[in-house]
Amino acid sequence: MDDREHEELRERLRPYADGLLEGVEWLALRTHVAECERCRTDLIRPRPSNRALPQRIPPATEAHRARLPFAWRLLLVTTLVVGALVLGGGQTP
Repeated sequence: MDDREHEELRERLRPYADGLLEGVEWLALRTHVAECERCRTDLIRPRPSNRALPQRIPPATEAHRARLPFAWRLLLVTTLVVGALVLGGGQTP
């Protein structure tokens, strides 16, 4: 196998790994990977992620927006009740 043929096969390693090849192409790559240590190593090497891509931040859901004020209200009510019990506990009716 010459270098040109080898490079053509190497260019199809990612589609092979992603399951995009079928039939004769898949069989040719499978056979090549079984025989070529360099391609086998490249195939199992993890792909680097592109950190330059913008990261997607999911928008807050309606449930999240509604939950946060309720939590603050619950904390406020609890604090007021505990404060009233502590301050009012020393008095006799």
